[in-house]
Amino acid sequence: MTFVPETGFVGQADGVTVIRKDRNGQTISAVYIPTVTENPVQPERTITPAPPSLSKSEGAKSLPKTGTEETSCLAATYLQEYLV
Repeated sequence: MTFVPETGFVGQADGVTVIRKDRNGQTISAVYIPTVTENPVQPERTITPAPPSLSKSEGAKSLPKTGTEETSCLAATYLQEYLV
């Protein structure tokens, strides 16, 4: 969910209730009430380099191949159907 306030708006905006229902009919809800300040607070971002064990190197090994081409195609088909 993205909230973009009107230019010059400061204060608490009207909230919304978000409701999610799963395949089993179970529902969950949450209330989102955004507050806009004059100077939006920017989260502090720090970049932590990957440990040497995760960095690429000449001696890096590739992941082992598992399954078959047939099962890979089948998995891709299921994934594509799920995402559509």
